[in-house]
Amino acid sequence: MNRFSILYLHKKQYKHISYPTRVEANNALESFSTHQGTPIGVYDAKTELFYWEVARFDNKMSIE
Repeated sequence: MNRFSILYLHKKQYKHISYPTRVEANNALESFSTHQGTPIGVYDAKTELFYWEVARFDNKMSIE
């Protein structure tokens, strides 16, 4: 079972890619290219926590 998912926006649709470990998800997030989409963050299915990819957001965006 893949516990961690990278959530991203591609062509105005939200999508995800799943990974078994947080390390693999973080490595994939670091090498995420812009043609794949805009990464939003990593979701942990076990704890139901979401780790935002804040560094890539424009300061004008609202979390709401």
